[in-house]
Amino acid sequence: MRFAGKTVLDIGAGDGIILANSGLAPIEMDISAERCARLKQKQENVVCASGFDLPIRNETIDGCLLIAILEHTSRPESIIDEVHRVLKSGGEVAILVPNDIALSIGRILLLKFPPRYPGHLSFITPRKIKSWLKGRFYIRRDYNLPFHRASFWLSLYYFIYLQKK
Repeated sequence: MRFAGKTVLDIGAGDGIILANSGLAPIEMDISAERCARLKQKQENVVCASGFDLPIRNETIDGCLLIAILEHTSRPESIIDEVHRVLKSGGEVAILVPNDIALSIGRILLLKFPPRYPGHLSFITPRKIKSWLKGRFYIRRDYNLPFHRASFWLSLYYFIYLQKK
């Protein structure tokens, strides 16, 4: 397994479902004390903290997940800066962000209001993410979901896999 025995950080872990049953022993991190309390019942390594100020030493993390997290903050580029700080040289990060326009159209069609997903503070595009990288990462893979070749504007999500230089 690629990250077996390595230090993996899941920022915004929520209920820890992404890495559950992965065979890894990740550091599960969330800002919500309630979520962290639930995580502690299932996981050993739980940190209750903000992605803006990671309580982790410089260059100690092998891999990091930012899955549907950046849109929930008003300063997503600051979280990218913190991830860069804690990743080892060659460390990897996976980022997934929604296309808020597509999700809003879906919410309207389902008669869910407000149209914008509650809790989303930033509208993030592939271009914005790439501008935040500031030459500090290699882009190993990036594509839109569910259809890789479709434009971001016609997709639901954007996925980018990075490696620290």
